[in-house]
Amino acid sequence: MKNTPQQTVMVCIATAQSAANILPVMIRKPDQVVIVQSAKMIRQARALKHWLVNFGGYSSEQIETYEDLPDSGINSLSEYALNLRGDLENSLPDHRLILNATGGNKLMTLAFVDVFRDDNIEIIYTDTENDTLEVIEPKNRQPELVSSIFTIASYLASQGYIARKADSEDEDWCSNALHRKPLTKWLADNIDRVVKSDGSGFLPQINGLIHRDVLDANGGLKSSRDYQELSYVSRRDHELLKRLSEEGILSWTAGDEKKIQFTSAESARYMGGRWLEEYVWHIARDAGAECLAAGQDITAEQQRKDDVRNELDLVIVHNNRLLLVECKTGQIQKEQRDSEVIYKLDSLANHAGGLFCERLLVSAAPLDHERKNGQKVKVSSRARSYDIDVLQYQGLKKLREVLLGWMETGVLKTED
Repeated sequence: MKNTPQQTVMVCIATAQSAANILPVMIRKPDQVVIVQSAKMIRQARALKHWLVNFGGYSSEQIETYEDLPDSGINSLSEYALNLRGDLENSLPDHRLILNATGGNKLMTLAFVDVFRDDNIEIIYTDTENDTLEVIEPKNRQPELVSSIFTIASYLASQGYIARKADSEDEDWCSNALHRKPLTKWLADNIDRVVKSDGSGFLPQINGLIHRDVLDANGGLKSSRDYQELSYVSRRDHELLKRLSEEGILSWTAGDEKKIQFTSAESARYMGGRWLEEYVWHIARDAGAECLAAGQDITAEQQRKDDVRNELDLVIVHNNRLLLVECKTGQIQKEQRDSEVIYKLDSLANHAGGLFCERLLVSAAPLDHERKNGQKVKVSSRARSYDIDVLQYQGLKKLREVLLGWMETGVLKTED
């Protein structure tokens, strides 16, 4: 006759970063979860329970919340922990206790570990930096590797955000992206042929024409019958124009080399910047990223009713870490504009990304430029001052290497 495994109950201290509790719960899969909350962590405790019910496979009946945990005072904290342990041992005598020592502040952790230290109680700590779960008690246990838990939706939910629609969830989007993958990779591999080191060139010319004359404010064609006139076309540009024509992106003939016509709004959006998003999507997909979305709309849980949305160009979740990527194909010429791009990425990363988020700004054109008065604008330096890594211009060719490094270590390294 087989012995029935002893049921378990895990004690978690509500904390600002929900992953500190989510990961150990999902690894150990206790039968019951007890969330201990202080007055400052009521919202976080509620969010943790919401996540466990909606993404963790738990029912509300399996989760119990204990209130009024002191925020400070070792004696008060120890007394609270002692009463909690006694209550659980009395109410759940057949359950083995597990203490997750990852949440709460340091004083809370010290008090709870001291009170719960017992040969029959497992005390665990999640070392997220090294992707391991450490067993503090019983002693002499080997650390365990933390498995991949988060998807894009569940990671964002752990930060209080709702993952809405993503462009890459659409079958037509994926079909188009895969069909023109060779063209997309050609553009990135030959970026120095279509964009000059000062940010000018043939591709920026087309980009500017699209946003000025081709697409309306809603991303549709202003007129499907209009031809556009290019300012200049070199013999070297014929290769790209011929390729774009063969791919059905636009209509063009060498006999009338300056005249082009986009075949659809989708094709114009592709050449107007979407090709770079598709390039990052292809590279991440081919590199084996666990979860990936392009054009991901998100809404803060607190703004659900208002349906206020932000769009993330690329979102990647791998090994419980998040990477947010912002893509730019045109040169950021105005100081206000470069501040907007950097602030948007920094703000979204801080709110929707949390501690385990890296941010990357990818630009087809050189970010740094010189104003007409000769003043040099170091956009890349400003981005890095916000902990935003940068891949620009010919650095696009390093993207696969950078992503593979991040997937392995959780750290972005864009500079040698």
